[in-house]
Amino acid sequence: MKANADITVIHIDDEGTAKVERIQDVFWFSDRKTAPTDGGIVSQDEINIIIPKKAAPATLNIEKGDYVVKGSYEDFITEPKEALRSLIDERNGVLITSVQDNRDKVGKTANLKIVGV
Repeated sequence: MKANADITVIHIDDEGTAKVERIQDVFWFSDRKTAPTDGGIVSQDEINIIIPKKAAPATLNIEKGDYVVKGSYEDFITEPKEALRSLIDERNGVLITSVQDNRDKVGKTANLKIVGV
């Protein structure tokens, strides 16, 4: 698996302040999920991000509910609370729905897997 992106992870605290972590050399791919419902067929893109152990800082803490944006950005920390969500949306930000930490493994499986929508 070859890295194809850099990402910015954004954690917004209860006061609306953003903490930003930029990570280089990750693998980003998407998958369209489709499901039948009473209202018809619903589909949604699911984003999967694999962060190799060597690219993940030891202090990296990614949680469900954080956001991730493709690309390396610093300006999220200077944005006022009211503008953060619109800036994340403007840059096609993804809400993190699942984090699987496999950094304790060895070899190619030593990674952090993030899933979002």
